[in-house]
Amino acid sequence: VNRDVSPSNVRIGYNGEVKLLDFGIAQAMLKFTSEIGVLKGKFSYMSPEQIRGMPVDSRTDVFSTGIILHEMLTTEKLFRGDTEFQLMERVRKAEVLAPSKFNRRVPPALDKVVLKALSRDLADRYQNAHELQQDLYEFLTPYKFDPKELVEQVRGLFRADYTREVEEVIACQQVSAGTENGVREGSLVLQAAALAAAAIPAGSAPMTALQGSTVQAVGRDENTAPVSIANSPSEEMQVPTTRTGVEGIEPSSMSGHHSPSKSGIWARLRGRFSK
Repeated sequence: VNRDVSPSNVRIGYNGEVKLLDFGIAQAMLKFTSEIGVLKGKFSYMSPEQIRGMPVDSRTDVFSTGIILHEMLTTEKLFRGDTEFQLMERVRKAEVLAPSKFNRRVPPALDKVVLKALSRDLADRYQNAHELQQDLYEFLTPYKFDPKELVEQVRGLFRADYTREVEEVIACQQVSAGTENGVREGSLVLQAAALAAAAIPAGSAPMTALQGSTVQAVGRDENTAPVSIANSPSEEMQVPTTRTGVEGIEPSSMSGHHSPSKSGIWARLRGRFSK
């Protein structure tokens, strides 16, 4: 149970994947606080049972997801209040109007999904996130939505940031780590490889296999060389290199691209950990 499903904890990657953050924080808090009587999360995105300090399960995250969905469709805050007490009281009552009352373009089928997710009574709400997911996918089917559209949308909105990140990934791939800090820097190389993989379309991202003290990244792309970590600090570490960079992007074809410099993320991390 995340307990803090709110806009600030939802992120969309450049590969179109939606990430929900802060599960680790929720688990850590459980170790130091009691389950009942402790408010976690933001008041305007809590469930009625969470506001009341009652035990919560996955259905509280479903309610919070419903709040986000309602606000995405209406571009309005769902629960408001001049004071925290007033806000909490409105969440507790959970008196919700259908999104179509604020946005006439919302069809009845989507109204039904949102209102079920926002049911005050736990028995009337989706019993888990999978049920909510199924109904949303069923609603989307006639629209023939392609996940690639989300990739294009995100990269288009943040074109400069995406280009800069691709350049840094390429820089990470082309740097060969020294032997002095080979083992320590090896983890950074793997992190860089993981970052590069995150920008590669689904189906072509490398798979990682652990074999003793050697780590190898095996990819389908013949342009990508395996990643291997030396068995000892004295052995040289091989860093993944690509002929065409990330997702087949030629460095020379990127707007304003320059050869990877020593000011990228790899240089900053290496400078920090090699002191």
